[in-house]
Amino acid sequence: MNLLYPQTLVALTVLVIISISASVKPVKSAECNQTCGTAARGNLNRVPYPFGFSPVCGIPLKCTGTGQIKIGTFQVQNITSNSILIDLPAKCGRTVRQTEQLFGPNYALTRQNGLLLKYCTSQLNGCIIPTAMVEARYGSLDCGFRSDNVSCYSGTDAGSGFISYDSLNRSGCGEVYSSIAEVDVGGDDDAGRNSTVSLQFQVAELGWWLGGGCNCSAEAECTNVTVPGGGSGYRCQCREGFGGDGFAGGRGCQKEKRDELPDMWVLAPESSIQEGDVSAAHATLPELAKVAVELVAGKDKRNV
Repeated sequence: MNLLYPQTLVALTVLVIISISASVKPVKSAECNQTCGTAARGNLNRVPYPFGFSPVCGIPLKCTGTGQIKIGTFQVQNITSNSILIDLPAKCGRTVRQTEQLFGPNYALTRQNGLLLKYCTSQLNGCIIPTAMVEARYGSLDCGFRSDNVSCYSGTDAGSGFISYDSLNRSGCGEVYSSIAEVDVGGDDDAGRNSTVSLQFQVAELGWWLGGGCNCSAEAECTNVTVPGGGSGYRCQCREGFGGDGFAGGRGCQKEKRDELPDMWVLAPESSIQEGDVSAAHATLPELAKVAVELVAGKDKRNV
């Protein structure tokens, strides 16, 4: 029989404790893969922190074998310091349930969208989209369109910046045909002051956030976000003259050179950019929808 001396037992105990501690240490943020595609194939894309393609990333996204970035089955077009733009092409038979994947723990559809819903049992807020506009902008799909069966929906809670999936699911509508998004294409800050907006067709905007209290770089500003369901979240954005993701756990903020541009955009293929975007300053979605109707009718573009 082999006997272990007390000193040997103590040493083994210490080794076991060290081994257990090493196995449960937290994963570093550097282990989050932020690239999708390959340079050799010409489809390499990089997303800013806290986005990435590993389960450990703050906001995990999907990277396909062809280098496409997706949330569920929806392709990501752009990522900005406060939003995610996804393609929502016109489609017959897309149920409300199929859009549930656009409501995640760190993102949700915003009220900057006008969802085009079909077969609603009651009148919704927003506007009724004329059949001529739908066919002109989205193609004449054989979906049984009538002038009274396509409605514009942008949420029911005026105090929230997000559409509630539960409210959308209880809207009494059968299908989500597509979307019109009022997209901020330039502004001084996260609040959108002095900004210009663009009306984009077959596009939906998602707002994003990290949960908890602010954890931003010293040279960044923190925006508190009231998330769907009443939780709290935040976003970081570098101050003017600094570039980066703004997060303490990411790259933070670095002084920009005069000829440098911020790298906050992930560009989609040119084919996904919609023609005929309408720009306006401080316009509301109904006002922009009115301009879109006038464009379909053949009137000139004008600012709202």
